[in-house]
Amino acid sequence: MRLAHRLKGQGYDPQFVLSPKERAEWSEHQGDAFLIPNFSNVRELAAYLYESGYIIGSDSGVGHLAAALVCRC
Repeated sequence: MRLAHRLKGQGYDPQFVLSPKERAEWSEHQGDAFLIPNFSNVRELAAYLYESGYIIGSDSGVGHLAAALVCRC
């Protein structure tokens, strides 16, 4: 969260990709300081990631999907 607030202060627009369970937990603790887009399917998520300028994340499925979209294999 500190990084997200710092980036926002520098003019970036941090957004978070969360699972449905995480979304419920997030709203309880973090409020609506940052956008959390909702995706109907993986295709929508992939399009969103592809258009993102930067991706910061853990070693998760979303991170792997983002890496695959930029891979010039």
